[in-house]
Amino acid sequence: MNYFSHFLVKPNTVQLRDYQTTISEQALNENTLVILPTGLGKTAIALMVIAQRITGERKCVLVAPTKPLCEQHYEYFSKHLPYTSVRILTGELPAHDRLTEWNDAQVIIATPQTLENDIKNRVYDFALASVLVVDEAHRAVGGYAYTYLSQEFQTTSNDPLILAMTASPGGDEEKVAGIKEALFISQVLSRNEESPDVKPYLHEKEIDRLYLDLPEPLRRASDTFQTIISDRVKQIREIGIKCSSQVSMKELNRIKAEATKLIGEQNGTGYQLAAVHAEVMKLKHAILVAETQGILPLLKYMDKMSSDGTKSSKRIMSEPDIVYLYRDLTGLRQGEIHPKVLRLPAIVINQLNRYPDSKILIFASFRDTGKYISDVLKHQGIKCSVFTGQSARGKEKGMSQKKQQEVIQKFRNNEFQVLISTSVGEEGLDIPSTDLIINYEPVSSEIRAIQRRGRTGRFADGRILELITKNTLDETSLFISQRKEEKMRAGITGMDAQKALS
Repeated sequence: MNYFSHFLVKPNTVQLRDYQTTISEQALNENTLVILPTGLGKTAIALMVIAQRITGERKCVLVAPTKPLCEQHYEYFSKHLPYTSVRILTGELPAHDRLTEWNDAQVIIATPQTLENDIKNRVYDFALASVLVVDEAHRAVGGYAYTYLSQEFQTTSNDPLILAMTASPGGDEEKVAGIKEALFISQVLSRNEESPDVKPYLHEKEIDRLYLDLPEPLRRASDTFQTIISDRVKQIREIGIKCSSQVSMKELNRIKAEATKLIGEQNGTGYQLAAVHAEVMKLKHAILVAETQGILPLLKYMDKMSSDGTKSSKRIMSEPDIVYLYRDLTGLRQGEIHPKVLRLPAIVINQLNRYPDSKILIFASFRDTGKYISDVLKHQGIKCSVFTGQSARGKEKGMSQKKQQEVIQKFRNNEFQVLISTSVGEEGLDIPSTDLIINYEPVSSEIRAIQRRGRTGRFADGRILELITKNTLDETSLFISQRKEEKMRAGITGMDAQKALS
């Protein structure tokens, strides 16, 4: 086995792969966006570039969107660059301490928000920074800190070079073009599972989909919520706003913007429109929970609406049809009927019986669902743990960084074999490669779908199982993500073709 050789890099630690060498050499020449599937070593490419840009007083800066991801990068670069001062900067450090760390460091790992605040407050600047590595570069849209940092770096650095990395830039050429513009990218280097120089390093990923029927009580619940939405759509139209009977999220965003505008103009209609918008959003979420999660999560959501005290929730829960529905569902509270919940324990037990050393990662979109799945599996004697983000959700506190690291380490040490994660486990974090991924529901984002798949098949063959309730939002989400991914791949292929011709 060949290893990357550089006097600053710890010998025999970074396996040499042809595509990584090729990409890193090209990335040294101009600002580059690297698009590479999860698990194929984007960080190793960053290491190869950084090692060759640290000379004299020059610094290298890597930004990543979350503290756990920064911590992960800090451990990686500290391990592989033993003769280099690597420092991590987050908002937990006082500004004067961050200045000391910045001055001492050759490689700086930082969250973009912290770095943005310090640059704006002139705590330090990018003059001596010779490369800016932007991890999870698909976030470089709108007002996200990556945009500001790239602008400052490009104009302030004495010798600027930007290396942006992502597994999934987005579903169309416009998104990629937006990332390129925001990060001053002049070349895009991409690989996928079919690339000849990547294939030797790939393991098989088997993707299965289990289609399940939605029980009649949950179908009635979904239909009831949709009936109330239809009534609210009439109210929106009476105000003079056009929208379809199904009122898509795109339309709801437009309606919200219109309400905000009218309120700003001191037009009372804006408040009426905002109130209806709030109700439709909650009703949409109720349909999603009914169709994709189950009776008990739906009852929990309706209980929250009954007690949260907001006018929109009170109006929804006072609707006669909702009152009857709530009473009927409460009669089913003692027994879950959604087939996902009923089938999941057997799927997990079967995997562990067939492959006793398996690691299983279950993705669920909602924290409540993750906790619910954990309770169901533990009731069946399956050791498992939940992994969530750090931010609070209403009264519910997030998971601290220390707790996150503890959970991942226990999973890595086989103290339990089943990890149930919300979206925080999709992006970047060094969750050990798993043998089976179970998507409790499909997601409509092609970025999230790709990142989920990247959590298996890193070091051995892996399997992905998606649980899909027929004729529900599950099928809609799957279709949307597949269509977006096809557009994304077509756009990347087009850019590669243009590059070859230029």
